[in-house]
Amino acid sequence: MFNVSEYEFISKKYFDMVKTRSTKSKLIWTPIFIIYVGIMIGLLFIPDFITSEPWKWLYPIYGGLIFIGLLITIIWSYFGVSEKPAFNYLYKEVYAKINLENRSYYSYIPYEKIKNSFNKNGGIFSRYCRPEVKRHVSGTLRGGKHFDIYDLLLITNNGKNRQVHFNGTYFVIENHNPSLLQVRSKGRPHKKGGSYNKIEDITDIKVYLEKEKMLSNTELKYVQVVKQLKEKLDVKKIYLSLTENEIHLAIEPIEKMRKQKNLSVDKLNEIYDYFVNELNIIEEIVTIEAY
Repeated sequence: MFNVSEYEFISKKYFDMVKTRSTKSKLIWTPIFIIYVGIMIGLLFIPDFITSEPWKWLYPIYGGLIFIGLLITIIWSYFGVSEKPAFNYLYKEVYAKINLENRSYYSYIPYEKIKNSFNKNGGIFSRYCRPEVKRHVSGTLRGGKHFDIYDLLLITNNGKNRQVHFNGTYFVIENHNPSLLQVRSKGRPHKKGGSYNKIEDITDIKVYLEKEKMLSNTELKYVQVVKQLKEKLDVKKIYLSLTENEIHLAIEPIEKMRKQKNLSVDKLNEIYDYFVNELNIIEEIVTIEAY
């Protein structure tokens, strides 16, 4: 956990980064806003402009929408806080502290550009999703199994419409599984080559098992742990997928650990506990087979 002196050192650099980013945003958007307002006012002095077709309706509708959009951006640049200083610096320092206190070697990478292979392998969401990663943590458990934690969005975009299929934390854990299983808050499996039957006896959450297989005690334990996590973490949606060689767990929380505006030593330690709890979830999942 962080003490006051550690917080003061980290928070000074963090708030300097927040201020620098805010200043840069103001310098970009304030002149754009002023120029735009000047142009819109200048157009009013053109004879018959505001009463002629099609400008009499294009001017107030599109001009007004652009004005509102720029105004919101200006207000945000003065009073909002970007999430990037948190991901680029603050959370990196938290994981450094976790590594120091736990003698671990977890790797932390912000805004990593990655392929969609993990999502295709898991089969929880559409295989056409594009990942937008904010935080990637990877490491090895005591038993030698590799894991990845992604704080991300999974998106499909056809050029006109952008659909967010998932916005939360996605875990991938190396593990050999005897059968394919999915436990879902909603929807059906998307795993290519996987063939599932829905378990109708379980009604409070959707459970899909590989065809011609029976639910084992271990798989029932996975179902129960997912239910417990759903209640304990107060999440919007939760998904678990057992593939041939991996466990995939996707949790969409109601409150996400993203931007940090009112940072304090207590809040910094809350972030520390949040990340440690993610690691504890992995440990809880991988020990299921021992029951």
